[in-house]
Amino acid sequence: MATAPVQTLVIDNFQGRLTRYLEGDINSGFGKYNTTFGNDPFTTPRNLTWFERPIRINPDASVITDLIVAQRPRLESGITYVYAVGSTGRVYKIQVNDPSTYNPNYDNPVLLTTLTIESPTFKYGSSIQFYGATEKVYIGHDKGVSSINFDGTGEAFVGVVGSWTQNVPRMSLNFTGITYWTNGTNIAAIDSTATVTSYARLTPGFPVGTQARDIDVSSDGNYVQIVVSRVPQSDLTVSTQDTTSLSSGDSYFIQWNGTDEGYTAYNPFNSYSINANLSFGQNAYFMGYDLGGAAIYAGSQKIVSLPNSNCPTPQALYSIGNLLGFSAPEQLEGSLRGSLLAYGQYDEEIPPGLFRFFRQDATGISEEGPDLPTVGANDSSVGTQAWVNPGNITLNDGSYATASYASLSSVSDNRVSIVRSNGTVGTTNKAVSGQWPTTDTTQVYGGPSDLWGESWTAADINSANFGAVLSINVGDDVTNYLKGTGYGFSIPANSTIRGIELTINRKRTIVGFGVTAYVDSFTISVYYVDPAAELNTIQVPSCQVVSNLLYGASNSGYTNSQVGSAKVYFSTFEVNSSGLDQYKLYKFTTVPTGSGTAIEGVYETQNQIFSKKVKIGDVRIYTEPLAANNSFQIDLIGSGNTPIPGATKIFTVGDNAQIGQDYAWYTPQCAPTYCIGVRITNLGTVNMVFSKVEIDYSIGGQ
Repeated sequence: MATAPVQTLVIDNFQGRLTRYLEGDINSGFGKYNTTFGNDPFTTPRNLTWFERPIRINPDASVITDLIVAQRPRLESGITYVYAVGSTGRVYKIQVNDPSTYNPNYDNPVLLTTLTIESPTFKYGSSIQFYGATEKVYIGHDKGVSSINFDGTGEAFVGVVGSWTQNVPRMSLNFTGITYWTNGTNIAAIDSTATVTSYARLTPGFPVGTQARDIDVSSDGNYVQIVVSRVPQSDLTVSTQDTTSLSSGDSYFIQWNGTDEGYTAYNPFNSYSINANLSFGQNAYFMGYDLGGAAIYAGSQKIVSLPNSNCPTPQALYSIGNLLGFSAPEQLEGSLRGSLLAYGQYDEEIPPGLFRFFRQDATGISEEGPDLPTVGANDSSVGTQAWVNPGNITLNDGSYATASYASLSSVSDNRVSIVRSNGTVGTTNKAVSGQWPTTDTTQVYGGPSDLWGESWTAADINSANFGAVLSINVGDDVTNYLKGTGYGFSIPANSTIRGIELTINRKRTIVGFGVTAYVDSFTISVYYVDPAAELNTIQVPSCQVVSNLLYGASNSGYTNSQVGSAKVYFSTFEVNSSGLDQYKLYKFTTVPTGSGTAIEGVYETQNQIFSKKVKIGDVRIYTEPLAANNSFQIDLIGSGNTPIPGATKIFTVGDNAQIGQDYAWYTPQCAPTYCIGVRITNLGTVNMVFSKVEIDYSIGGQ
């Protein structure tokens, strides 16, 4: 009997536009709506590469302590700042870049002031404007509008609190020299002298029982556009489930030319709950709810359905070129996850579509530590000079492990490495260059997203052997290892280790013609994700573009000549499984920097359907040359839209793949199937590029 001929499926179109169609051409370039996220469709079109993880700004919450509900960027003396207001009235100024240190990703917040006059609250939507004959910061809130100077001084309440409609969204815009603010069933006007000229500018106002939800300027600049809804804005600051948004109450799109007493045009959306709108270029989009859940509308035409997604707030919409960008919680597998999506056409080369830039983990990153070792020891496997009193590194108390030399020599790091659970020293050396200081100084090695070139389990970290070693150069001599182990970590089983941070407190002293190196302590912090600690992103109140990609000359002083990052800030209200509220502000680069940690993204093709069952042969994956800390998983997807048993393979550089290799392959051991899709999951911390996947198959059944 003749052997069935081998044929090959080729996947080399990884564009990643989202589709709700599960079956189709496996090489269509569409990614499945429910599973695909984190793939970067713009940097290397048609190839598969990843965005970088969002990074939390002020991760210890030492400055930002409440929920950011509105933000607005401003350029001051060549430096970009973001003014932001939180849910308790705290006003922040965040420096986006720092030219003095050539840092496009400085992102440093300071507290300017806390608004107190008339006790403002920020439950229903806030906005910020820079305005006035003497320019100031105007901030809308539940009680009305307040103003401050750019240094945080001079707080004032604008108008009379009793004349403002209370507890409604306070969106705003500048139009023909006036700022307009949504005010329940009307809009209020403030002139350049900070005078409220009208609390109800339009006659007649909007229908009784409605509230203005958003306000914008038409693409041609001729009209004020106002979204009005019978469905009130829910409280953004509580974790209880919102049920108002499920109402099918009517909404209205109203246009006004800025001069007439009444509005110019009135377009009803019957049984639609429209929440927000954004106009830019030739585009005018609305976002809201209908029977199918959240949706995007162009004019009165629904163009995109967003199953399982919440509708974004007006402050969480933005534009990137021709793209409508927005951030909102999405429901997946029982939890809400903050997501950033975009719709439209990036440029003429890339087809239009819906893209998901990221989707947050359902579990948050936890930290254990910084912990001290219980064992400090000298390890003579390297070097010639032993450490004296190595046990002193178990306490941060001013008692030291020392290495003394009779000659006057320089002191610098030779090797700083992790100690694995089997007691061996890791291959990654984190030593930093430069002479040790003469006063007690802490030096940090690694960090929250640094795995030190290793793959870790919770058991590895919890092992009594886990720790770190330090060896130093003193002139031409090298010391033994100073080793700290026995940290006593108790990372929950099945946790994913995200990063390890080692902090060493050290100095050198010169006595006569000799030098002594001192080490006071080794502390380690471990960052991990516990799958049992469910985290829900209840709200994403604001998302704002803060800076653009910009390159300078090779002598500009900037790393890789990158002067500016393509960056957005977004805020989240997260609740963990213990009911603890967490307010966070993140930064995310829409063009990867090359120095960030790759997202654990997923790309899943549509399923190819065959007329008969086929037997799968070899699977070949072609990539750009692999690098350290590259790792990925390949799943072949079957008829149940789940991985086919026996058709999954993980490739990790340093294990079953090598640095510089540009391909990988395996032979699945699985039953014949009539349905094949491909799911690629990034498991590594360093970005990589996939060019092509080939799947050999032959007829293998009915």
